Amino acid sequence: MSLQKIDVRCPKCNKKNRIKIRQEYSEEDMPILLDKTAFKHTCLSCEETWYLDYSISVTGKDFLVIYKKEDDFLENKEEKLRMRLCHSFEDFKEKLILFHDGLDDIVIEFIKDFFYRQLEDSLKEEVREIRYDGCNETNLIFYLLGARKSIGCTKEFYERLNEKR
Repeated sequence: MSLQKIDVRCPKCNKKNRIKIRQEYSEEDMPILLDKTAFKHTCLSCEETWYLDYSISVTGKDFLVIYKKEDDFLENKEEKLRMRLCHSFEDFKEKLILFHDGLDDIVIEFIKDFFYRQLEDSLKEEVREIRYDGCNETNLIFYLLGARKSIGCTKEFYERLNEKR
């Protein structure tokens, strides 16, 4: 775990703060990444708390998820890893959750497209995106952003699609 020290200005008082950031994480660090604790900093002068958005990578047993692009993340990575580059925190979070759950993100995208095509027209107007949101023992759960609803499918449905891929 290498920490890098950088200088940033507080968004409230504009005082310079030297903070430590970490750019490489492992799958075990998911809780502090998903709740954004890893990005949280407090000004030493005014005690304002803010979130600093910067590039990071997370490596799991068979995946590498990169949040925001920096060329050095793409060098010297194992070819066996599923590598995904995410430009938004929402994409990053979804990839971490589904890889952690042992799922194939391409199959998940097919399922999301299937769900969208099955929605009633009135609901399609409300839904901005469909996001994978986790699973339980028997089902995969998806959240309909904009409509504030959840939908799901069985793990068996996912497995059947995954076998055909």
